[in-house]
Amino acid sequence: MVRVWFNHWFSTSYGLIELLKKDSNHEVYVIASNKQIDSVIQKVCDEWYQDSLADGEEYIEYCLDFCREIHIAVILITGLSVDLIAADKVRLTAKLPDLCFRT
Repeated sequence: MVRVWFNHWFSTSYGLIELLKKDSNHEVYVIASNKQIDSVIQKVCDEWYQDSLADGEEYIEYCLDFCREIHIAVILITGLSVDLIAADKVRLTAKLPDLCFRT
């Protein structure tokens, strides 16, 4: 089973998560996070977390720790996190070589 993290996604991911889970024959486990504690996406994912309020380097470290602790295989990034994480992709890949980043 592939563990996918929808990092800092918005309500538009609701349909994407539904389709992903429907078409995956239960081979995908969806974890999502958002800074909004009442985010609608928590209704369709397997696990949901309130996202860190940190920014910059502290947020990157949060993402690395989260991926290690929750055993994330794929991280789907959107919002303000895209530029920050994409800019540091080389370092992140060095620390978590098996992680697949998608922006």
